[in-house]
Amino acid sequence: MKYRTDGATLIEVMPTSHARASMQFFSEAVRNWEMKEDIADHFGADPFAFGAHMNRVDKMLDDFCESHDVYYMNADIFAPDNVGILLSAMDAALDTTASGRSPRGRYNEAALQNIAHPVP
Repeated sequence: MKYRTDGATLIEVMPTSHARASMQFFSEAVRNWEMKEDIADHFGADPFAFGAHMNRVDKMLDDFCESHDVYYMNADIFAPDNVGILLSAMDAALDTTASGRSPRGRYNEAALQNIAHPVP
């Protein structure tokens, strides 16, 4: 999520490759918070165990991004309507009962389009 101060809101699905990179470098604790030494210590400094674990982490992240939609939101965090917009977008993302699903089938694209307000 990124914030703006002009009252506008943009919510869109990120392509899988972009979602993976964003999640890997902004939310994955090992890389983001430099925890590699802690993980290595946990595995007794065994480079094979460490490598196998990191490969499992990468595989889980790949699988998640390939099977779920990841959203980018750019919103004015001070605009009173944006909390409602965010909650409506989350509800729309979970609504898989209507037609118009994404290729990964995780969100109701038509409902989300009614909520997202594209920014020029």
